[in-house]
Amino acid sequence: MSSILFSKVELQPAADGSSGALVAYLARTAQNLGQVHHLVWSLFGDRGSDRQFLYRMTGAGVRQPILLYSAEPPKDNTGLWKVETKSMTLPETAGERVAWAIRVNPVVSRDGKKHDVVTDARRTAPKDERWDDTARRVMPGWLAPRLEKIGLQVSEGDIVVEGSAKHEFPHDRGGRPVTVRTVDLSGIATVTDPATLASGILNGIGSAKIYGCGLLLLRKIA
Repeated sequence: MSSILFSKVELQPAADGSSGALVAYLARTAQNLGQVHHLVWSLFGDRGSDRQFLYRMTGAGVRQPILLYSAEPPKDNTGLWKVETKSMTLPETAGERVAWAIRVNPVVSRDGKKHDVVTDARRTAPKDERWDDTARRVMPGWLAPRLEKIGLQVSEGDIVVEGSAKHEFPHDRGGRPVTVRTVDLSGIATVTDPATLASGILNGIGSAKIYGCGLLLLRKIA
């Protein structure tokens, strides 16, 4: 049986004193991807540099829970977080059907540089095509082979583009701000290789994993 750790973390709503003041401050100010990723990485201490975890925000900041996949449990040494962790059992049999959802930063490499897939496709798109319409047209073809690579078979026609967003925030070292485009997708897939899925799911899909992308949520379909 293959499993990884699934955690839900959120700032302690009942913290008091100085901790309560800090929780309130973080909830009010940690609203961009750059700020949030530092807070999440702190739950893994020195292990954060190995990036043996993925996370996904469920809201615009840290007021809402953050979901995590990890090889080791997150540890709160500050008393600021409420942490719930359990073992997540993955499909064991080829042919099982699963519902999935993911937030990705889709990129394509060209001339040694990474380019946003949707923005890149818009260079040859009809002039009246909206960004979201371009995403619906090109994202299934980008995602399907990546799901297949980790042991999931999916039809491009069954991939739903739920929405997209553009995030801009200051770089840690100053200079030009960081820009990250994300796309949310969902659908139904068939498990083709449970072992590959178990090893691949913690690696995530796409780029910008340090900013909350690449975590593939799975739910077995009875």
